[in-house]
Amino acid sequence: MGELMQQYIDEAEQDLLHTYNRYQVVLDRGDGVSLYDIEGKRYLDFVAGIAVFALGYHNAEYNDALKAQIDKVIHTSNYYYNVPAVEAARHLKKISRMDRVFFTNSGAEAIEGAIKAARKYAYLKDGTTDHEIIAMNHSFHGRTMGALSVTGNPHYREAFEPGIGNIRFADLNDFDSVLACVNDKTCAILLETVQGEGGI
Repeated sequence: MGELMQQYIDEAEQDLLHTYNRYQVVLDRGDGVSLYDIEGKRYLDFVAGIAVFALGYHNAEYNDALKAQIDKVIHTSNYYYNVPAVEAARHLKKISRMDRVFFTNSGAEAIEGAIKAARKYAYLKDGTTDHEIIAMNHSFHGRTMGALSVTGNPHYREAFEPGIGNIRFADLNDFDSVLACVNDKTCAILLETVQGEGGI
């Protein structure tokens, strides 16, 4: 490892909050499915920004669309309508066959929204607030309180307990385990279909 790379790593360890153990490499750029460090070494990227950058790096069509939109408007909030959001929702509805779309900024925010939607739906059905959610062991949903509460690894939850409550855990690919958790208070079952924390 070169001196400049070590300097960046040392500075990051002093300035950035430690949420993950980072690999000892400082990335500089990407191209396709490859990443390059500041010394020019190439890496095949199997992480893709933790699965949020699946189109790869330096994708001309994506980059050109992003640049064009930045020149028009970047964000307007949900208080207003905007053409990209309407067009994206139309396409997502067609592909997913769902009847509504809600855009979020992260997976944790998506899980928070799903938890709230499930509990609100159940509340509107029976007027009670004691509904339960079934989540899977070995799952990881994010670092917000709701997402941590449904994360199936106690190690991530223990420093933040108590969580949101009324969460039961079952085992993925074990239908009997899920059925054993279902009762008349169940309002949702959360599945992380590709369990990154489960070693897949």
